[in-house]
Amino acid sequence: MFLAGLLGAPLLLASPFLPSHNDAHVSEPPALSTQIERTWGLDEMGDCKNTSHGLTDSPSLPKSSLDDGDWKCVAYTDNQRTEVTVHVNGNRVGLYKADGKALKPVGKD
Repeated sequence: MFLAGLLGAPLLLASPFLPSHNDAHVSEPPALSTQIERTWGLDEMGDCKNTSHGLTDSPSLPKSSLDDGDWKCVAYTDNQRTEVTVHVNGNRVGLYKADGKALKPVGKD
């Protein structure tokens, strides 16, 4: 018993400095606009306004949750400004040009 106490005391004193598996930092996923920029090869997503069903309670693109609906957004690529519609349905996201044609993600020509 004495030996267990003798070994346990230094471990108890050192425990605040030892790494803990419980304190592992879980990083948040990138914002939805960042994920869209990466997926469709956009330089930047600009202003977005919710146009679904006349909703006004969430006028901008959701940060991380996938709320069903449509958002009219401004996208920038190669110094060009393009108006797009971001359509969210369940866990799927689509980007559409003003003429209704779908934009293909990078590498999906």
